[in-house]
Amino acid sequence: MKYKIDSIIIINNQPWRVAGYSFRFGKEWQYTLQTETTDGIYKTIYMNEVALNELFVNEPQTEDPSSQIK
Repeated sequence: MKYKIDSIIIINNQPWRVAGYSFRFGKEWQYTLQTETTDGIYKTIYMNEVALNELFVNEPQTEDPSSQIK
């Protein structure tokens, strides 16, 4: 598990909160990401750790993208 609950991840200039995670299929972490719309409805997406790592490479979260890769 790399991403902590309540961490904020930016996807297409929209903040998504890590709402949960689980170990799926006995081999990978799957994260539940949620964002709240202006009318109070939550949108939810599920992503595995590999897909989230790709987001950090393709869409920098900070001014210095190399600082977020460990």
